[in-house]
Amino acid sequence: MLSEYLIFAPQLFKSDYDFLPLKDVDAISFDFDRTRMSAKSIFLIPEQTMMTASRTQGNADIVKLDKRPQILFGARPCDITAINLFDRVFLENYVDPYYQNERERTVIVGIRCKEKCRTCFCGTMGSHDPKTGFDLMLTELENNDFLVESGSSKGEKMIRSNSPLFGNLTNENKQTFITVMNQINSIFTPDVPMVGSRSLMEYSWQDELWKKYEEICLSCGQCVFVCPTCWCFDVKEKIAADDSDPGNIDKTARVRRWTACLLKDFHTVSGGHVFKPKVADRLEMYYNHKLKGVSEKYGVWGCVGCGRCVSTCPVGIDIRDSLKTLRGEEK
Repeated sequence: MLSEYLIFAPQLFKSDYDFLPLKDVDAISFDFDRTRMSAKSIFLIPEQTMMTASRTQGNADIVKLDKRPQILFGARPCDITAINLFDRVFLENYVDPYYQNERERTVIVGIRCKEKCRTCFCGTMGSHDPKTGFDLMLTELENNDFLVESGSSKGEKMIRSNSPLFGNLTNENKQTFITVMNQINSIFTPDVPMVGSRSLMEYSWQDELWKKYEEICLSCGQCVFVCPTCWCFDVKEKIAADDSDPGNIDKTARVRRWTACLLKDFHTVSGGHVFKPKVADRLEMYYNHKLKGVSEKYGVWGCVGCGRCVSTCPVGIDIRDSLKTLRGEEK
């Protein structure tokens, strides 16, 4: 398998877990709760060179897309739910060829969560049990046994071509699976009622929330970069683009890379005008996107409740507290 596919799997890196290229199967972490960065970096590459050229000679050259097959192993349900949203954003009306390429060449193997991760609220956002978006889904039963579900033709093909790896499903396995799923359903219950949350974003009392956060928010964008459902990117021309020859300013590249709506530069246009100079305004935009804009357009929440933003925020802003405040539940 390692010779056929480039495999990304959860592995311990320093003090946390990340989806990293796999070199040794023994490095896979099966007991991880969630990765530090989401799976979106596999499909929406953080920085991607689209074209190179010479400032003096031209010689524009479109960078060819990598077509080699790859596997994302160990995607958690919240990340798969986020990928389902990305599919609608990047493939539904206007197809993004870069995202499409990564999506088509990747086999997604998910692992169900049997307990809540740190700071997660997946039950609130309904992301703990995706029905689509995976090729294979693993559910841990007992004694290191996993029940494997197929979610696509790619998944079926992988099962058929690797049949010696799979045993027969017994009645005992079935009963254990039912028990496990009942346990999952009982654990992932809503922490905050979401009924009417989109409408609540319309009311002016939320302004106090943005003013409160403005006093502490660093506008660093960390919450956006770790978020599995933030998809904004920028396209820029890069001079001295050859890392092996940094002094050569003749070499240029057109690069697209992640950006964040919480950054001041995101709202800055030619001439230096900033459309949203206040941190409070940028925070309001961020929350509106998550709880109102995405749901109006796609019918799903723009947050999957993974809790990465809570864990990574250097000043302790917690979206779970924000949801309660918007519902008038703040003490």
